[in-house]
Amino acid sequence: AAAPAEAAAGGDAASGGFDVTALPKRLDASFEALDADARLRPTTLKVEMPWRVKAQASLLSKVEENRFGSDELASEKRKAFDLLDALTRSGALPLSSTTLHVVVAATHTFDHDIARTVCVDNVDPIAKAERSSLIVASTLFGTAPNLLVEPSELARLAEAHDAALLEAGA
Repeated sequence: AAAPAEAAAGGDAASGGFDVTALPKRLDASFEALDADARLRPTTLKVEMPWRVKAQASLLSKVEENRFGSDELASEKRKAFDLLDALTRSGALPLSSTTLHVVVAATHTFDHDIARTVCVDNVDPIAKAERSSLIVASTLFGTAPNLLVEPSELARLAEAHDAALLEAGA
């Protein structure tokens, strides 16, 4: 059986079918379907140049810091992919026992600053952020939010959020 996140993305680890490129579309669909306030938005992360890279030539050598501009970064990226290509014999050997880290960002917005949101608008920002977290987590893991939280928290969540959110299968 596929892991929850792999099932959510439409594949399983054995076949290499986990498509991380599908996550933004799945998140957008979940935001539209489950965020009644329409306050949850996808976020694009932009990195600044130059990159600072700390590295050691060997275990006992001192840490050195380098700065990479776009040209150096492109060169290092080519080197990394060339190494990956060589280690896998151009994809003929599988990369077992490896992990891929993917950063997915979303932003929950409010109309006003935190003081006005709480005092004037009478909105609990923690409950709204909790709702956003449940939407994102259920989408990433491909399961209903009520299956992702501690059973002891379900009664509180049922009071704070509508049933459609808690029962939604992402």
